[in-house]
Amino acid sequence: MRIGIVGGTGKEGSGLGIRWALAGHEVLIGSRDPERARGKAAELAARAPGARVSGMSNLDAVTAAEIVVLTVPANGLAATLPDVREACRGKIVVSTVVPLTFGGGRLFTPPPQGSSAEEAQEILGPEAGHHGIGSGESDQSAIDPATAAMLQKNLQVIDQAIAESRAAFRSEPTSAPARDSLFEALKRKVSLLQDTLALMNEMRKGNAEGAAQIVNGTNKG
Repeated sequence: MRIGIVGGTGKEGSGLGIRWALAGHEVLIGSRDPERARGKAAELAARAPGARVSGMSNLDAVTAAEIVVLTVPANGLAATLPDVREACRGKIVVSTVVPLTFGGGRLFTPPPQGSSAEEAQEILGPEAGHHGIGSGESDQSAIDPATAAMLQKNLQVIDQAIAESRAAFRSEPTSAPARDSLFEALKRKVSLLQDTLALMNEMRKGNAEGAAQIVNGTNKG
């Protein structure tokens, strides 16, 4: 599968990219700065000999991709997505974006649309089969609303756990429990995103049984 990562030079995008590359997928690292994307791709390729990783502009990554993954900050969606809107037509789009703020009492701060997934869908339009771990169009690869809601809720819970663990680790950088808590939360997020991509792939192939097994496993997790 050819996966294009919008905003792929950041920690989340590159972390997912290296794992998908090691799993045998072709990974396209996208960025507003193509040179930066090429540098990050070279760095990842060096860590995964034989893996297919390349860097390019966000638009080129989306154009060439079979599945598009959004890993930009929540406040960057409005500036980034209009440029790739046309290239997203007819493609599966997965958003990892969850709007979090730091330093206040409420970490999860959704936009007026209700979630970052819905904001991305509004910008990209109905032609993109957006699953933002959120909503999807009614094609063969679309995730049903109940499953999409479950995935989105799980992602929000994991992102809040990551934010809290990072805060604890910053205040006590030598604390082994704080470090382990952060590491486990990050592993859970990677696992959820990998399951989501696998689910979409099975649904795209029309393998309802395989998709059901993934959903059942995600529910148990």
